[in-house]
Amino acid sequence: MPRRSVPRWRGCWCFPPYFLRSFAYAGIAVVAIAAVAALTVMPALLTLLGKRVNAWPVPWRRRVQAGCASRWWEALARRVVRRPVLAAVPVIGLLAVLAAPFAHAGFATPDDRALPAGSLVDK
Repeated sequence: MPRRSVPRWRGCWCFPPYFLRSFAYAGIAVVAIAAVAALTVMPALLTLLGKRVNAWPVPWRRRVQAGCASRWWEALARRVVRRPVLAAVPVIGLLAVLAAPFAHAGFATPDDRALPAGSLVDK
């Protein structure tokens, strides 16, 4: 049985072009750091703050009276909760339409073939 050159577990971050591979490594690092911070730093800060967590006002937040929520958002949320599959189908369809141009994207390392025919480097 022939041995594969790339192990299966390396999956999505093993791209042939080096710049894409570095983007994948950076994305993995960002997600890992955010997950560790969310699971360790935030609970520690919330424990330290205790009941003072809401002590300071947030300047950009509007004060809303209790029971004065937007009727449009409330109606939309009720419809989505009542029939989640019916709400998910158009959203997934829209995302599929937006992703369609990238279905056959090809990435390669640029070389001298990317230059125009009459360039000085081509000669």
